[in-house]
Amino acid sequence: MPYIEALSRRDEVTRVWVVAPRLSYDERAAMGWPSQWTVSTEKLKILIAPTDAEVETLMAAGHIYCFFSGITAFPEVTHWLDLSLSHAVRRGIITEAPFVYDKPLWMHKLRFLLKDMRYVKHIDYVFAIGTDCERYYRGWSKRWKIVPFLYCTEFSEYTKEAEDSAVRICFVGALDKRKNVSELLEAISLISFLDLSVTIVGDGAERRSLESFAFGEIKRFPNLKISFVGAKPMDETRQIIAGNDILVLPSLYDGWGAVINEAMTSGTVPVCSDRCGAKSLIEHSGFGGVYTSGEPEELAKKLSDLASDIRKLRAERAERIEWARHNISPEAVAKKFLQGVLQISH
Repeated sequence: MPYIEALSRRDEVTRVWVVAPRLSYDERAAMGWPSQWTVSTEKLKILIAPTDAEVETLMAAGHIYCFFSGITAFPEVTHWLDLSLSHAVRRGIITEAPFVYDKPLWMHKLRFLLKDMRYVKHIDYVFAIGTDCERYYRGWSKRWKIVPFLYCTEFSEYTKEAEDSAVRICFVGALDKRKNVSELLEAISLISFLDLSVTIVGDGAERRSLESFAFGEIKRFPNLKISFVGAKPMDETRQIIAGNDILVLPSLYDGWGAVINEAMTSGTVPVCSDRCGAKSLIEHSGFGGVYTSGEPEELAKKLSDLASDIRKLRAERAERIEWARHNISPEAVAKKFLQGVLQISH
């Protein structure tokens, strides 16, 4: 929504309609995400749980670009895509790579052939989230325009300088198997020679076992402080991220990983596994690090290398924030989106 809101403010855009099945998603609320963007403006119109007639009225207005996100996850979105086939609109999908999930790639390809191949001739654009997604969809059709894309978060204005010499590392997300926080804790146990302060933000089924490992197996290291603070509202989470030197996302698979954006906008250095879509953002930025999932020793080395000159790391925070402002702010992503649209229409 942040880049969509920015898109509506651009002079080239007449109006943006956001059509959604509902506002509240339980798993996001549990992570502290607020429900917002419920009020329409002159150029940004919000339509929640519309009738088919309302959706078709929009599509029949003429010179309309329709972009669908979540066509395999949300039946309402698939239904709206079907409705669009009766109208002369430009169509695009905004999607992640399927093989970041816990099913083998051949199953995704088979499902695509059986269920989604029929849409290919109707699709003009694929806005591909991450480089893995871009490579995957280029192989399906030469008809559609592949636009490298990314997720966008609000641009955080939080900055908070650490006041001591301890290297501050945080994780933000669900404490479940997929987020793989145990690998982060294992890596931390390998760099106990550093003065470390680790903050775990989030809750979930694995919290008790993670706490047991943290406060039993590795708590004996005198230079290590670990805090589990539970799920926090988004504003408070952003302040926690900004107060840390490094954010780590060790997911076993993650379509993107929006906390990487959150870290970058506050100048916090991001590190993620190679199974996260947001790895492309880190690689493009030139700061932070990507490590091989399942290799805690490699993660430990990356964290140690980053922390080896903590003063320099902190001194470069403003430079990292400026990079984020020019590359992943809502305004920057809206511009990138519009450029992707205009490449095919012109």
